[in-house]
Amino acid sequence: MEYYKIQAQIVNADYFYCFNNLIENQPIPFIYIYDQRKEYKERDVDLVEINKKLWTLGEIALAIVVYDDGFKIIDTRHPIKSESEPAFLDNISQSIKEIDSILKHRIFEGRILEESPADYVSVSPYKKLLKYIETEILGKTKKIGCRQDLLKKLLVKFILIKYLEEQVDEDGNSVFEDGFFDKFINNKENDLFCNEKTSFCDVLKGNDVAGLLSFLNTKFNGGIFNLSEQEEEELEKADLRIIADALDGNKTPDGQMSIWRYYDFNLLPIEFISRLYEHFVTSVDGKQKSTGAFYTPPHLARLLIDELLPFDKEIDFKDFKILDPSCGSGIFLVLAYKRLITLWLLKNGKQTIRGEEDIKHIKEILSDCIYGIDINEDALSITATSLQIELSSHIRPKEIWEKLTFDNLEEQGNLANIGFFKWYKSTSLTFDAIAGNPPFNIAESERKRNIRLERDNDFSKEKYKDYKGKIQSFPNNNPALIFLHRSVEQLLKPSKGSLFMIMPAARFLYTTKSFEYKKSLVSFWNIERIYDFTPLREHLWGNTKIATIAVKMTNKTAGLKSKIEHIIVRNSSANEKGAIRFQIDKYDRFYVPSDFVFSNKHIWKINLLGGGRLGLFIERFNQYPTISDYFKHIKFSANIGYTRDKYVIHDLQKREEEENVINLKGQNIVDSELFNSDNLLEKAVQPVLQDDWVRIPKSGFTPPNVLIRLNINVNLPIVYNKRQLAIPNGILYIKGTDTEEMQHFISVFKENRELYIFLIKALSPKTYIQQGGGYSVNRQDILNLPIEVNERGSIIPFQSEKHNDIAVLEDTRIIADSLNKTNSIIFNPIDEIALLQYSDIFCGILNLTYENGAYKFKPIRLIITEEYVWATFEHTNQNATIEKKFNKQNQVEFNKILFDDISSNALIINRIITHYGRSNQISFIKPNKLKYWMRTIAYRDVENVKAEMFRNGY
Repeated sequence: MEYYKIQAQIVNADYFYCFNNLIENQPIPFIYIYDQRKEYKERDVDLVEINKKLWTLGEIALAIVVYDDGFKIIDTRHPIKSESEPAFLDNISQSIKEIDSILKHRIFEGRILEESPADYVSVSPYKKLLKYIETEILGKTKKIGCRQDLLKKLLVKFILIKYLEEQVDEDGNSVFEDGFFDKFINNKENDLFCNEKTSFCDVLKGNDVAGLLSFLNTKFNGGIFNLSEQEEEELEKADLRIIADALDGNKTPDGQMSIWRYYDFNLLPIEFISRLYEHFVTSVDGKQKSTGAFYTPPHLARLLIDELLPFDKEIDFKDFKILDPSCGSGIFLVLAYKRLITLWLLKNGKQTIRGEEDIKHIKEILSDCIYGIDINEDALSITATSLQIELSSHIRPKEIWEKLTFDNLEEQGNLANIGFFKWYKSTSLTFDAIAGNPPFNIAESERKRNIRLERDNDFSKEKYKDYKGKIQSFPNNNPALIFLHRSVEQLLKPSKGSLFMIMPAARFLYTTKSFEYKKSLVSFWNIERIYDFTPLREHLWGNTKIATIAVKMTNKTAGLKSKIEHIIVRNSSANEKGAIRFQIDKYDRFYVPSDFVFSNKHIWKINLLGGGRLGLFIERFNQYPTISDYFKHIKFSANIGYTRDKYVIHDLQKREEEENVINLKGQNIVDSELFNSDNLLEKAVQPVLQDDWVRIPKSGFTPPNVLIRLNINVNLPIVYNKRQLAIPNGILYIKGTDTEEMQHFISVFKENRELYIFLIKALSPKTYIQQGGGYSVNRQDILNLPIEVNERGSIIPFQSEKHNDIAVLEDTRIIADSLNKTNSIIFNPIDEIALLQYSDIFCGILNLTYENGAYKFKPIRLIITEEYVWATFEHTNQNATIEKKFNKQNQVEFNKILFDDISSNALIINRIITHYGRSNQISFIKPNKLKYWMRTIAYRDVENVKAEMFRNGY
């Protein structure tokens, strides 16, 4: 809390209001309160300046200004509307006489955090600035007369100078002394510079910009402002007045407010500048795709650092070391350095850095504690720069100029420009913490180039010893998994070291190969926690659509009796579209016994789809043989259709030598896109008129056969085919000698099809993970499906699901369809029918244990409001009328439950309340969203209630 007080003081807030964030297990401020009542007011506040400061910080949702006669509420997720008007909540600019009950719930129960501003992407600080730079500056490179790659580098340097220029302390001192920029004005007699103090923007208007950068490069060291001779020559010819006008904060030519007036440069987050570097420098040569490196969103990086370096962590600053083995633009290291400085301040009872001794200490923290590796020289330069900016941000402006010099972090060994797979074998360092986002893939051309230039070793030759002592290849030779394994195995300090890394969800958690690999991980080390961001795959990483997780491990053996916490982050606002922090609730948390890693490979996907009773439903089918078993018994073959590869297409000799290679010219093929029903229509069969060499299965395509299109969005069409057709990839081709059995299989498959589609959605690593919509499936997804065989050895359809199973199936489909969507149905309000369904399941299951004669649990209160739902169940023999509206009596009871925070009977986690009241009553107060009142949630609530009652002797 002391840290939050310091942060609030920086923006002159009198109070701050927190929500209990379950994901970080600590209160997080999301409202700042400014007290302007005469009795308490220390200074007048400027609402526009408040809006600018808090929007620039990007961490506070609302500012409430309290006056003697009312309140004004600023929505600080938005920028200011004009230089005289802030962004008021709901556009209400007049004073609100009182905060009514509805607004109170929105604000003080944290519901406002779930209300994303319309099109938050365009109004977020980073996106707004980036869009402006790309359209108003980078789009005018010809007019400026400068190459775009150089212009991008210059822009970041210019923004940094502007950042330093606007740093002003409480005494009015700035980094640059009065008259500093005069030295770089070529024509001082010009009327433009006679009457007013010159600024950095004046230097940009045709003056000695190269001289300024050279001076600052010498002054601060570290290469932040360095340019080559060729770049200096090009700079001298450029016309930078467009940039000067933009940075100056004057009105733009169209009369609109300049972009820069939205921001408060005193508070511009360092990771924001780091991201500009990353976008404008490392993306210049388009290396991101081939190296597999992508920018880590700040709120995701912050989550990892918050867990590795909590505010109550005891740190030995002389011994502590943290590493990012693929540091990129330095976001993890910048946040770690910021946190270590904060911990040092708190430990020493300080609020700010003052004097040479303090500066020396925080410089030592940088040199003693922070380490980063990256094969990209530009990226490493970005990291060094970002860390130096972070260092300077803690020092008063005057002392930056008089007392600060930057160390060369590469020469000191803190940063290394080398490939990780070469570096880890040569270093003797070990680390207390390792955090990062390693590359998920490295292109073959990039791998070979790194080896040829001796920048890195060949990661494809890396092996690991599994839990049986056998040497194995890493799953799919995935570089991210190798980064993680080598980091925990060779770089993490024994027993006390902690690692937190972002990983590809499919390769680490969901695929068959990952199932075998995780067995070794849990045998040697402790996997404490896995944050699963798969539901956010469509928007967490911007334009890159990929399912990711964050894995926390410690370098010690936990044993198979330990549990792995699997947290599903579903909240659709937990991304750049509006959330300040990730949010979860207790229904998103699962505890997986470590021995399940050996015995239940589907547990992770089951949790992703809601967990609970779904696991029992899936487990029931493990006793049946699979379609693969059945095919082996009756000697059927099952293969995907023809494929193309570069050898077959381009190499004449290979065509002649290879078996099972044919030319499709003159044949009829199935157009898989038109095969979307159980009838193979004539239009779905197309003749091939040109040469087309393909590789086919050994069994060929001899009719008759069974064809299944491998796509669940068109319901797995299946047909019996008697024509000579070439079958493409994307269709499963089944061949056997018994034509009657083939047709019988089709009949049973159709009867089971709805169940099969459900099981594929629930179990396949492709659906919702490797692809967002869950469309196509693999051959193995079909062959692994269960099939029932009767006593005569003939396959038969499964029986229809029971009532409880239907609830599981329907709710799981809803959750599955909500994955990867920002407007999911699970976040919609519920109606009375949904609440009654929840009630029926809850009471029905609970009464299996507690029904005693006429006494049973029954609903006595089902109240639905706009914001929340209150459901109460009582163990009784009476048939009372169910209360559906508030009255004076139950309103008193509700308020007592809601506000009696000293009661041991109430458990409040993220606005979910379970209350055990008088007369054997159980109450739930939860948000009015379907997610909290599904029938599958009723099963989980029953289990929690029964566990609590057993603990208390019932």
